[in-house]
Amino acid sequence: MVAALPLALVVALVAEDQAALRAAARDSAPRQAELWRGDWLEIRGRDGDFLQVYDHRRERPGYVRTWQVRTYPVEAASAPALRTVVVFLRDAPGFESLGLGAAALFLKAAPAAEVAAASDVYDALGVMADRLARRASRARARPGSQLDRTLSAHLEVAASYGVRLVTLETPGGQTVCYDGEAFRRVLAVSHDPAERARAALGLTPLRCLDPHAAVAAVRAWNEWRRAVLDRVDPAAAPAPR
Repeated sequence: MVAALPLALVVALVAEDQAALRAAARDSAPRQAELWRGDWLEIRGRDGDFLQVYDHRRERPGYVRTWQVRTYPVEAASAPALRTVVVFLRDAPGFESLGLGAAALFLKAAPAAEVAAASDVYDALGVMADRLARRASRARARPGSQLDRTLSAHLEVAASYGVRLVTLETPGGQTVCYDGEAFRRVLAVSHDPAERARAALGLTPLRCLDPHAAVAAVRAWNEWRRAVLDRVDPAAAPAPR
């Protein structure tokens, strides 16, 4: 669902798309890489208005402007603030990659007992991953259509945290679906009717039925869908999107 972050004392979450990772602490320095919302960096020092960082995903050091990131020590004291960010971004279209990064950092920083009971974080994680998949589906609705740079980058950020999206070939183009791991966690631990309803709907969208599946597989999938939906209160279901 979300890959573990390597141990780092302080992490910077990139909050701005197309943030520059520079070779030195000045705006005229060569650009090492382009960073996107949700990318995480290990902080190794500070030079004026720049942070000296190491980008583990791209395996390169550099400098980034302080205002382009949000910093968090990887410790239990950071968990409440991160949890608040995750829940807030659950309903912020376009910020899915940042929310997923904050969720990954929460799962790293929070005590194990808090992580086990954090159904609101898993709920938000599932909602954001599903919305990102829907954004990708809309962009691929026509055969031969291409994703824009920002959406492609956000998908790469999500993948770097272990969020799994599956692409189905359909007559109208491609459909991208979230594999639903966070939603399964919600159904396992949550007692909140709204969270459980969102999880059940997130796990069972008809658009994610493989159009090439055999009849027996379709029947089994529909039986499983019915079993999942029977576990939740229909009155708690969110409004159609």
